[in-house]
Amino acid sequence: MSGSASVDTSGCTITSNSSDAQSIYLSGSASLKAECLYATGKVSATLAHLELACGKAVEDVPPILDPFRFRKMPTTGSWVNLAGCGQNFVAGGGGNGDCNGTSKTPNNAPVGYTVELKPGTYGGLEIKGKVLLRPGSYIIDGGVLKLASQSVLTGEGVTFFLMNGAQLDIHGGSTFNITPSLTGTGQVSRSSPPGTIRRPRQSTATAPRRLRASSTCRHHARSSMPAVAPPAANACASSRRRSP
Repeated sequence: MSGSASVDTSGCTITSNSSDAQSIYLSGSASLKAECLYATGKVSATLAHLELACGKAVEDVPPILDPFRFRKMPTTGSWVNLAGCGQNFVAGGGGNGDCNGTSKTPNNAPVGYTVELKPGTYGGLEIKGKVLLRPGSYIIDGGVLKLASQSVLTGEGVTFFLMNGAQLDIHGGSTFNITPSLTGTGQVSRSSPPGTIRRPRQSTATAPRRLRASSTCRHHARSSMPAVAPPAANACASSRRRSP
């Protein structure tokens, strides 16, 4: 995390199983708010604005087990057809479709117009404008979940599953504001930690995450966890590995 990105993970710890000297890397004029930082390796933090409820990052901790190892992953389905959603809102949104049943976006959409998307399987999803996600599971099947510059993505009761090598790419000036589901198969509890973005364990090293300058990222845990949880009790987790 660098540049002037702004990340708010209040209610969550950020945990890295990497033993690297920069297991968690934070620099520049970026700002980060979290319960705590835990790293198997070292934390390199020179942020202008770093707010941790625990007071100080914790290094050299044992790697945690995958907190989702007992959770059954969803299966991919037919890809959602984005035709009609508006090419200025989502990539592939041109054409005369009905935006997968959520209504066609006007050709000259008014200022502040918001496109709505429904849960399902997406080959890739590039957000270019203001988009609201309806509650449910969003599977990215091998492509990229990308937030372009100045885009805004919001939603409540939403979980992303990055499947088959899918990647996350958040560009400068974008806003990512999502809360997880608290009911059903994706519910949050003390034994099943919160997480709005989930990647199968075996693909951790091959699916990079990028948070660009000036991005705003908010993840709201909204759980009954203690203010400062030990690494194994929380799941805003990252396994950062340096590229060769």
